[in-house]
Amino acid sequence: MPAEVKKGTELRERYVISDLIGVGGFATVWRATDKVAGRDVALKRLLKLSGNDLPRLLDEGRKTAKLKGHRNIVEVHEVFELDGEGFLVACRSEFVTADAAGGVRVLPLDGPSIGGVGVDIAAELAS
Repeated sequence: MPAEVKKGTELRERYVISDLIGVGGFATVWRATDKVAGRDVALKRLLKLSGNDLPRLLDEGRKTAKLKGHRNIVEVHEVFELDGEGFLVACRSEFVTADAAGGVRVLPLDGPSIGGVGVDIAAELAS
């Protein structure tokens, strides 16, 4: 039976679900609190997958979790399976939030932040 995930749910005696961030074709993303690390995280619950998709995606998540400190990669803290479903725990972005209707919106960036993003994109394109 799939794990019940809703506001107030606690997973693995560690992650306390607070708010729905968004739902997409790949996963449902929740804002959660990591009680052990004392930080807010994004908890991504992978949607039902077929065949070997789940083991492959969990393996990909574990490999990504080894990549630390790169400014263009969202840091993955943990990858786990619970009741046959895959979960990824990642650093919560300050630039994405859920609106009152449950939709996802991108928060506006100030001028210096936008300039910094442009510089980063130009540097990556040049490399």
